[in-house]
Amino acid sequence: MSEYAHHLVSTFGLVLDIIGAWLVAYEVVNQYRGQQFEKSQNTPTRRLYPDPAGNKTKEYNEWEKSKLTMMSFGLVLLTLGFAVQIAGVWIS
Repeated sequence: MSEYAHHLVSTFGLVLDIIGAWLVAYEVVNQYRGQQFEKSQNTPTRRLYPDPAGNKTKEYNEWEKSKLTMMSFGLVLLTLGFAVQIAGVWIS
């Protein structure tokens, strides 16, 4: 293969790595800003810290599921990107 193919494959691997890294960092970039726990009738309304035994809200659970999906997809892209970079190094 040509030198051009070597550079093209390696560059494609780097692009996959960059996209994967951003998806893994999704939680840092897109912080959840809503109510994490449902308000309980048994707890006082003026608490300094949320009740860790409380139920999480539906919105938070949906956000967390979306976050885990994005992060998992990011890890797949990172792995593929590194594999493509390795292949690009060995193309002659």
